[in-house]
Amino acid sequence: MLQRKIWLAFILVLIVGIAVSLRIVFLGDSVQKINRQFVIEKLPLSQRIGELRGAIADEERLLYEYYSFTATKEAFQSQHAQNQASLGKIVAQLELDIGSREPVAELRTRLRELGQLSDELSATLANRQVNWDFARAILAQVKPKVRQIEKTLAEMSSSNRRAVDNLGEDSQISVSLMESWVVGFSILMVIVALFVAYYVVFIFRAAFFDPETGLPNQNSLRNELKAAFKQQRAGTVMMIVADREREIFESIGAVLTQRWLVKIAKRLNGEVIGNEEKLFRFGSDAFVLLRWSSDLADAQRRARQLLGTVQQPVHVDRHELISTLSIGAALMEYDNGNNSALMAEAQVQQAASACNRVRKTGGNDFAVYDEAMGNAATKALHLAADLQHAVENKELRLLYQPKVDTATGRLLGMEALVRWMHPQRGLVSPVEFIPVAEDTGLIVEIGYWVLREACRQNMAWQQSGMRPLRVAVNLSARQFRSGDLLEKIDAVLAESGLPVDSLELEITESMVMEDPEQVIQLLGEIHDRGIHIALDDFGTGHSSLAYLKRFPINCLKVDRAFIKDTPENADDVAITKTIIAMAQALALTTVAEGVETEEQLALLKSLGCDQIQGYFFSRPLPADEFLAYYRAHS
Repeated sequence: MLQRKIWLAFILVLIVGIAVSLRIVFLGDSVQKINRQFVIEKLPLSQRIGELRGAIADEERLLYEYYSFTATKEAFQSQHAQNQASLGKIVAQLELDIGSREPVAELRTRLRELGQLSDELSATLANRQVNWDFARAILAQVKPKVRQIEKTLAEMSSSNRRAVDNLGEDSQISVSLMESWVVGFSILMVIVALFVAYYVVFIFRAAFFDPETGLPNQNSLRNELKAAFKQQRAGTVMMIVADREREIFESIGAVLTQRWLVKIAKRLNGEVIGNEEKLFRFGSDAFVLLRWSSDLADAQRRARQLLGTVQQPVHVDRHELISTLSIGAALMEYDNGNNSALMAEAQVQQAASACNRVRKTGGNDFAVYDEAMGNAATKALHLAADLQHAVENKELRLLYQPKVDTATGRLLGMEALVRWMHPQRGLVSPVEFIPVAEDTGLIVEIGYWVLREACRQNMAWQQSGMRPLRVAVNLSARQFRSGDLLEKIDAVLAESGLPVDSLELEITESMVMEDPEQVIQLLGEIHDRGIHIALDDFGTGHSSLAYLKRFPINCLKVDRAFIKDTPENADDVAITKTIIAMAQALALTTVAEGVETEEQLALLKSLGCDQIQGYFFSRPLPADEFLAYYRAHS
């Protein structure tokens, strides 16, 4: 939007500039034409009229001098001839200046009449017997004739002056228009300059300040840290992240979530201590508090204060939100071997690593960065990079752990478990790579690969003569929220040809309780297809029994956490017994995970658990070993 406005301003100035330039050129050309007309036509015309007046005055004077014998006949005739030639030349030039004979026709007539009077006077005075009365009569006609000529010249001069005045007015109008256009364009340029200046300030502020909170942003933080490292200044970087941002976003929407974060920012900024601290907005839900103190005990005390401040309810549009923070701190360490920019980035990364450690343990706490965090973060980063190519490089493997009938030991099905055979590191534990896959979103691609491969393998076994067994596949939370889960399931079943009742999908308690109503609808559509649904890790989450009876599920899986210490731990026995009894009341199948001893098996038999899964019967097996296990236990 900003770029568009700047481009529009540039195009506007360009168009107006071209229009003004063309207009000024046009007006300048008009002024030049006026000046040319004045110089070429009107000014010479004025000069010719002046010359003509001088020549006529000379002719009149000469006649009077000749009459009074102050001039000789020879001098009169010579001067008269010169005057006549000069008058003729001036009149001819006058005709050329005017461009027409008509305006000077009367003048020629008057001049011709004056010339005739001059000739008559010259002839009269040349006689031996001068007729003085006749001479005086001729001379008496000269003056009126000269006045007539002067009148004609005055009219011509007046007309020329009016023309000159009109030209001057036209010139003044053109110049005024030019000035108006220049002034207008100058005003426009000032407005555009102010507009550009405003957006330069806006761009600068946007580059260094967060628009919602007004806090300095990441760029400001980097500059501050670089300056601090150049001065070798001691301090602490504290990464602060608002917990539950995604949960609140899904609950109240983007606009209200942003208002909530702005209120969190105001609370934090209100706690900043003068020149000792400075708060920056680092991301959507992340802030950085830069403290000019390297005392970790003081930083921890400060973190506790901030945690307490934010825990007060935040009211956003009739919603009361309880907020918590995850805070990670890192001491500023100066390193001569690195430049200030690299040290600034490393410092923020360290604080972020400490903050992520807090978030993974549930948030609402404080941690200080140590080297182990950095190594773990680096390892996770490399693992994520390698994991991106695991599917396409066929590095993933599926293992199958048998599920058997508790009473008879008969094989009833298997759970498909993914493993990663890293080309350099060998077998990578799912405990290590599954969290990375979930954080990066790669769990969706991996999950669909597991579903497709498990269905393909199960169908291949059935086609080879194995009796139908139900394969269980775990769904991730990201798959569940992807929006195309049903389409992917239908496509996999159609591709593999596996009967729908030979597939079981396992979901966790935490997944179904994020949005129970939507989950009920989605599970209903899966269940209507004939696919079995198992609720995994039951008892470790926070599912409501009111919702549990509405979930269209077929099976409850008792988590291994409740099995591992039985039968010695009476509490675990009581919990297990309650879960199995509840499942039986709801007509659900029960599967106990992590069964490893004969005593655990005996207990589960006595409690009426339907199926067993664990190392007591078999570890997870590759496909060929599972086939051998099936043949051995058929």
